[in-house]
Amino acid sequence: MRKCPFCAEQVKPEATICKHCGSKLPPIYERIRDRPQIGSRPKANQKPTTEAATGGGRKSKAVTV
Repeated sequence: MRKCPFCAEQVKPEATICKHCGSKLPPIYERIRDRPQIGSRPKANQKPTTEAATGGGRKSKAVTV
């Protein structure tokens, strides 16, 4: 069961409309345990995709005068 975000009544996880208030329910996203955890290492055949793992998108140069 999950709570309707509009009336806080319990509804079935697969419900698309709340049976109590009639509001359209937002979709359920993937389970937390199915998502990669922050700071977890990629598997051996997986390329890193986070900014930290790819250098953060910032490049710096050292200038000697």
